[in-house]
Amino acid sequence: MNLILLQQGYPIARIPGDDASRYAYYNALEQAQSDSNKEPFHRLVCHYVKASLFEYLAMVSASMEGSHGGDGAYFYERIAPYL
Repeated sequence: MNLILLQQGYPIARIPGDDASRYAYYNALEQAQSDSNKEPFHRLVCHYVKASLFEYLAMVSASMEGSHGGDGAYFYERIAPYL
């Protein structure tokens, strides 16, 4: 999944290893495979891709001089219309 995301220009979907996140992932994956309902899986992946993007923006903005608190706000304000 992450290889496909990277090949398409998206950040990876880092799904936490806690029980709740793991259960949500497996449940969404099962729905996509058995019920042919891919929407929950797509939404879950989108959520984690978005979280990864914000983490990346926070790292980039923190490393730049004149960053706005290192929280990715500077970049987020500019890309928000496209999200």
